[in-house]
Amino acid sequence: MKGLLQTLVVRTSGNCDDAILFIIVDLITRIGSSRIHGAESRLLYANLNLTAATKAIQAADFASASTCIECGISLLDQGHWEHSYRLSLELFTHSALAEWAQGNTERMTKSIDEVFNNAKSFDDKLRAAEIKLDYEGMTGTNLFEANAFGFHVLEQLGVNLPSSPENEVIVQELLDTKQRLSGLSKTSLKS
Repeated sequence: MKGLLQTLVVRTSGNCDDAILFIIVDLITRIGSSRIHGAESRLLYANLNLTAATKAIQAADFASASTCIECGISLLDQGHWEHSYRLSLELFTHSALAEWAQGNTERMTKSIDEVFNNAKSFDDKLRAAEIKLDYEGMTGTNLFEANAFGFHVLEQLGVNLPSSPENEVIVQELLDTKQRLSGLSKTSLKS
């Protein structure tokens, strides 16, 4: 199998159609990360798995995406956040999304935590934060915590909102909204 994998990778030189890409990552998964040696090969195969996972997510095939991501992560060497930062960030962020879409909240949370603990900037954490906010908003189990996290994200983005606005501010905002909406028909609001 290893010989077939190497032949496919060499002959396609990374430019292959989706069917061949998924055959390649299936072979990588079947061989297993413990039987793939050499840092260059491991990084190449992890990147191929990320590419396949991205395509699977775009096709809403989250189970396949999860398999590709898991294999890609298993190919990362010790210290991958230092020497393969962008690849690590993408794999774990994609993992959070794929696991959330499948309802695997424990694995989603682990992936989000991995990103939050290792990302170099808030911008790099933003996609994982979005997934966490979507999850918290949909489940509604802890709205206080979800709101607090949402305010934290907004604050990091430079948007400072008062945690408890004064009644006059609320009334003024409602009146401003009412004025902006006046004269619009229900039909135009729906479209």
